[in-house]
Amino acid sequence: MSISSINRDTTTTNAHAIAEMITSSVVDNFPIQIQLANQGMTYISHFHLQHDGMAALIEGEYIDIAALDPPVGNVRILKCEEVLIQFYTTRHVIETVVPFIERVDQHTLRLGFPDTVYYSHQRRSAYRVEFESSWPVSLKIIRPSGLSFLGKLEDISIGGTLFHAMGPTPRIANKARVTLVIEWRDMDILVKTDAMMLHQFNKAGELCFRARFMPKSHTIARTIEELVAAAQRKQIQRRRRLLGD
Repeated sequence: MSISSINRDTTTTNAHAIAEMITSSVVDNFPIQIQLANQGMTYISHFHLQHDGMAALIEGEYIDIAALDPPVGNVRILKCEEVLIQFYTTRHVIETVVPFIERVDQHTLRLGFPDTVYYSHQRRSAYRVEFESSWPVSLKIIRPSGLSFLGKLEDISIGGTLFHAMGPTPRIANKARVTLVIEWRDMDILVKTDAMMLHQFNKAGELCFRARFMPKSHTIARTIEELVAAAQRKQIQRRRRLLGD
């Protein structure tokens, strides 16, 4: 698993603007992705700004993050001078390279405050695979209140999914947080991940939703990748049958 590069056309060096981006991500409890220098593996974490950490952020001194998942990253990062961070707000995908400072304790890592961040608006950026309606894949969408409804996947990428609702559908605002449970029975794949609702619209009389995956662990992110890869293989097999290969 590696971080998907973003369009780096838009940048800012304004410390106040950078602090606001990070604060927005903290408020929404979005996960962040960390890639260590000269390593292809990506780790999952989140900003860990408590007490002095929030004051340091506002002053542009340093940023604290939670211990990395998988845990081996907490050892490997000790030998790194710089790390690549990618994180989200409800409006942007943000990327920056910062120095590693120290391991504060077993739960907290300290990084330098970014000099420059690159950002792009939330939009489709990853290759999407179409889902066939005949595939035995179920989707359940669960609101924080516990209310839920069923859906049918239309396409998927490592970043998110498009689906249409099935049956009664509770009202969901854009940028609302939900839990998605996707099960592909004959592939023995089960994904349960946090997600953010990005957009809803009508398509051929059906209510459709687009959502961004917000996995909180490396294990969940890898399972999403397995699901996308399985869908890609199925589509390749289907095309070969149609073409008679």
